[in-house]
Amino acid sequence: MVRVAISATGTPTNAEYLEFDTELLGNGSLERGGIVLDANKNVVVYSNSTDVNVVVYGIETSNSIKEQTCAELTQEQLEDLY
Repeated sequence: MVRVAISATGTPTNAEYLEFDTELLGNGSLERGGIVLDANKNVVVYSNSTDVNVVVYGIETSNSIKEQTCAELTQEQLEDLY
């Protein structure tokens, strides 16, 4: 069984779990995408088996991006989005 949480500490609260006691079959995998973390958060994984590996990958971005609505963007900025 596997537990996956996003937490500021190594001991997540019940509300921080994304997966809780999820069963993995032999040679199975669990994939979660689209997860966004703050800089002070950790991915915490627990398994009741020593035969489980965890791989996490991502990209760090600047948080200085100004939010704009499409109406506020110039034509060039809109074209850059696509």
